[in-house]
Amino acid sequence: MKDFHDDLTAEQWRFLAALDALGGAVHINILDHLAPLSAGQLIDLLKKTAGSGLLNQDSGGIFSLGKPLPDTAAKKIRGINSKKNLSALVDAVYAKKIDRDLDPDVLIVLLEKIGWAVEASRMEFEIADRDLGGKRNLEAVHESLMRAVGRLKNLDLDPDTSALYISRSLKLSNLCYVLGKGITELGEILETAQALATRLGDKRSQALINLHKGMLYYFTGRRDEAFLSLSVGLDKVNEIGDEDILSQSAEFIAVFYFMKGQFREVMKHLEYLENLVGIKEEYTQPLTYLLFSYSALYLGQFHRAFGFLDSNLRLAEEKSNKPIVSVLRTVLGTTLVLVRKYHEAEFHLKKARQESIEAGNAFGYHYSGGGLSLLYFMKGDMEKSYEALQDTVQKALQAGLIQQFSSPWVLEIGYEFHRLGFKPLPHWNYRDIVETTLNGVNVHLRGVALRLRAREKMDQGFVKKKPIMADLEASRTCLELSGNHIQLAKTVLEM
Repeated sequence: MKDFHDDLTAEQWRFLAALDALGGAVHINILDHLAPLSAGQLIDLLKKTAGSGLLNQDSGGIFSLGKPLPDTAAKKIRGINSKKNLSALVDAVYAKKIDRDLDPDVLIVLLEKIGWAVEASRMEFEIADRDLGGKRNLEAVHESLMRAVGRLKNLDLDPDTSALYISRSLKLSNLCYVLGKGITELGEILETAQALATRLGDKRSQALINLHKGMLYYFTGRRDEAFLSLSVGLDKVNEIGDEDILSQSAEFIAVFYFMKGQFREVMKHLEYLENLVGIKEEYTQPLTYLLFSYSALYLGQFHRAFGFLDSNLRLAEEKSNKPIVSVLRTVLGTTLVLVRKYHEAEFHLKKARQESIEAGNAFGYHYSGGGLSLLYFMKGDMEKSYEALQDTVQKALQAGLIQQFSSPWVLEIGYEFHRLGFKPLPHWNYRDIVETTLNGVNVHLRGVALRLRAREKMDQGFVKKKPIMADLEASRTCLELSGNHIQLAKTVLEM
């Protein structure tokens, strides 16, 4: 039996193939430029395909292909849409200046199919820039930038495209921290950006990339590398020294001092950020709010922390800024735990965890899990505390976050688990964490670890007083430097 496909002319097949290449739904004016048919040929095509579901004429001059295409038609169209023919189609699109009339996503896919990776990525960079400027969906921007930089991987880029890759990689890095997504892929992206910046002799970008790498290492438990990258980056920033780069670096400087446990310095640097209060920027890193809030807590400035968290949480909720909401709610819940308002704390921490699940935000889940573990610990329920931390650690490992903590109560909880004989969690063996902390740069955590080491000796009936007092004296010195008077008081009580 004769198939209607056999009656279609070459021009009619080219029309269908162009329609397929351009995403399956296109205005007749565009098709007239790229695969023209006379009025008679178009009417004939519609008659021949009537009832087959192959071609539809929609309102407003839009033509579309049926889904799915009949097998015979799909095979024929694939044969026509060879790389050579698609290249000719793209050439015609640009020659006739109709590229702006096409769906950008469709054109990007078309460019990708013909091997124009640089052009596809440049176009996707433009879309991402426009969407960021218009405060569009950040998840969509993140996905666009991931695709665009991934497309350029392992290509020999010219200086202009290299500069684009570098600047957009830094934007992508920021979004990864904002959304808590893409952390595992980020290392390779920043390494490529660093190599390109070095080749271009771009010292400004080299400095910023070092800071971003330091942040990445901080989140993934590579503390020594984090401290080194942040130190190198900050040295270069200070060499350049202009207002623009100092402003871009403020959050990273705060991380540097936070890692050292010097919270007064953290507060000093974050107070200069215009967007810290009021959430004027949709893509300010949640870590910025977290650093400010925790530093206030560690310094005993509870009223300041509550005021900051409450006002910014309400603003974030009004703007539906989910990544910020889950982090702020977590810190608010943790603050409520510390002042023993357990009922309110549990409400906020559980809600923050649910919000982080809905948003797919690894950071929000991680921090809310730590807060719940602290809540149950403070209430004396060690089993639930252990279960909450165990779940948090497992999810953190899946997201690439290893040994990510800054809070003294993590060490205190860890000691209790160790003392009571709970099974060590992956990458969270108490003795290993204490050893790492004692050899690290964070005077705050070192002060706590020194006190816990002294406490363990006392719990074990250690007779010699001198080593115990040496640890407690060193703990007091460290905690005085950090400014945490609550932890300092705990050490003094042990003396």
